[in-house]
Amino acid sequence: MDVLNPIELSLIIYSAFFHDIGMACSDDEKSKLIDSKEFKDFYNSFEDEDRDFVFSEFIRKNHAQRSYDFITKNYKKIISYKNIDYSECLANICLGH
Repeated sequence: MDVLNPIELSLIIYSAFFHDIGMACSDDEKSKLIDSKEFKDFYNSFEDEDRDFVFSEFIRKNHAQRSYDFITKNYKKIISYKNIDYSECLANICLGH
């Protein structure tokens, strides 16, 4: 590992920046998620817990997949080097963390 190429270097930097992007959630998205069957099932698995706490845990549990989805949706062909798109590679790093 004497020298990293530009893509390897940028993947290190991008992954540090994007790995927890799935923890971010707009108010509109939060409303939709709270109404989803997936969240309701998750919420019902907790006893006497505050909904905001359970929502935070729900986001934390799913944030790696949310990061992957965010990157592949919003950064396709933007994260590239010499016209080679490597956004999927970054998304997979974030998914696997």
